[in-house]
Amino acid sequence: MADIDWGSMRVLVVDDNANFRRITRTILQAVKVKEIDEVESADAALEHLGETTPDMILTDWRMEGMDGLDLVRTLRARGYATPVVMMTGYNESDFENQAREAGVSAFMEKPVTPKGLAQAMAKALKAAEAA
Repeated sequence: MADIDWGSMRVLVVDDNANFRRITRTILQAVKVKEIDEVESADAALEHLGETTPDMILTDWRMEGMDGLDLVRTLRARGYATPVVMMTGYNESDFENQAREAGVSAFMEKPVTPKGLAQAMAKALKAAEAA
């Protein structure tokens, strides 16, 4: 993780829970990410991507309307190769496999810790480099 230039990254956080977006922002700021955008839905994320391209997307799985899994499927169908970390508070069997099949770069269960999020992001970046 030491070789990642966190300060030059632009991260998009997609979560319908404002408290979780705030926690995620705080963790990202702690690892020195300077450009952090937040949206409250997958639809808002797609709109946002029409304006800017982040280096990484952190998305919740379960959201009202389009969920995070459908967001990733839509991104991949539209040709976006941006690394995506899927975060979920649900621990159902086969979630991780479904996420990977959809094109998720890394998967993590909530609650999120600073170390866990940084590791998932590093894993997502390595997966994107290998693709």
